[in-house]
Amino acid sequence: MNSRTSPIRLLIVDNFEPWAHFLSKLIKEDPSLIIAGIASDGHQAIQEVESLKPDLVLLEANLPGLSGIELARRIKEVFPGCHLLFISNNSTRAVVVAAFDAGATGYVFKADILELLSAIESIRAGKRYLSRSLHDLGL
Repeated sequence: MNSRTSPIRLLIVDNFEPWAHFLSKLIKEDPSLIIAGIASDGHQAIQEVESLKPDLVLLEANLPGLSGIELARRIKEVFPGCHLLFISNNSTRAVVVAAFDAGATGYVFKADILELLSAIESIRAGKRYLSRSLHDLGL
């Protein structure tokens, strides 16, 4: 995911369908981003990652059944080169730290969603990303 010219294939993982649809519309504004698929839970996401092999997975921390944190661990075990960007309403320090410990490259608080494209660009450039409103967590 180093080249700024090659498209980035994304998998969206969120159990709230209207939010996943909103993310799709936001992502489609950037022609360098391709939505490879959408999953509504962790188990479906594992199957989608295996079949679609996305460059970047956008995932919610609070998924039903298999949590986003556990999903991140499993994805990194099987596909260590896949980048993970959490997009979540959960802004607690413990969850953000757990997300990075599980292999996340970035974390965007849903209230800061307008930072999404900047977060993807940072990850594309090989940098970690943390929402501005989460900087006071001391990470």
